[in-house]
Amino acid sequence: MTEIIPMVESNYRTLTDRENRAIAGLSMGAGQAVQIGTKHLDKFSAIAGFSGGGSADVQNGYNGAMRDAEAFNRDPSAPPPSGVGPIPARAPPRRKTPDLPPSLQSGKS
Repeated sequence: MTEIIPMVESNYRTLTDRENRAIAGLSMGAGQAVQIGTKHLDKFSAIAGFSGGGSADVQNGYNGAMRDAEAFNRDPSAPPPSGVGPIPARAPPRRKTPDLPPSLQSGKS
């Protein structure tokens, strides 16, 4: 968080706000991405794990973010029931993807 994000933002043209930042991982990196992402919901609007194991302890895993899914969906900023701490707001609803140009719709490049 203190090294990679500043390095990427200083070397690449990026949109630096939360709504334009995601974290994802494959295999063991999937678990790490989910752990890091749920600990820093104020930094990431999307979190993805691919082909990775998950936390079997839904009540306490993922930094408590999934302890009460219904409450989290109603108010992501409310603290989990055990007092793990406040969960920052989640990403806004996804924007509609623009229509593809006709050349891409047919599969031609």
